[in-house]
Amino acid sequence: MRQLNLTLLRKLIRLRHEMHLGAWRAFRDLATITGRTVEGTIDRTAFVDLARESRAVTCCYWTLRLVRNLAGAHVPDDVLEALRPAIPGFVLNGLERHYAIALLPTESPCPSVRLSRLLWELGIAPGWSEHGTARPWKSPWMDALHAGSTSHAWSRFLRKVRGVGAVIRYLGKITATPNHSLVR
Repeated sequence: MRQLNLTLLRKLIRLRHEMHLGAWRAFRDLATITGRTVEGTIDRTAFVDLARESRAVTCCYWTLRLVRNLAGAHVPDDVLEALRPAIPGFVLNGLERHYAIALLPTESPCPSVRLSRLLWELGIAPGWSEHGTARPWKSPWMDALHAGSTSHAWSRFLRKVRGVGAVIRYLGKITATPNHSLVR
């Protein structure tokens, strides 16, 4: 039983890494695991401890919160509370809407790469989680891709000015109902 428990715990931790590869598949797998383990097969304390040891607390929190609110999986409140980052509830709700919008085909995704990265850092809290300087968007091949790009200062300025309105509208959308998450 202990081996099964550790295997399931490791799978839960690994799923949070696979979110960008196929979030809906990961949600399905996680909903299946949590549905199968509601009877207590997973030691909740061991899961939270493993998330902490793996420096995956915030990633696990967001994976479990999204799978509960988007896919209807059973995720115990005490597990979410143990993993919850020290961020006010209304900010967590706005981040949840941002992450959900990023997962769903929508006409109005986040209009700014910089804003999207800032919201990722706010929710994942890489400094608090001791992730160091690693970020999903930092890689040698991405740096090489953008190294040769040059743009005229004036056209860059105009793009930024046009983007400000879109950013303001997007922030209004994800903070529209500050007291409610997606489902609860």
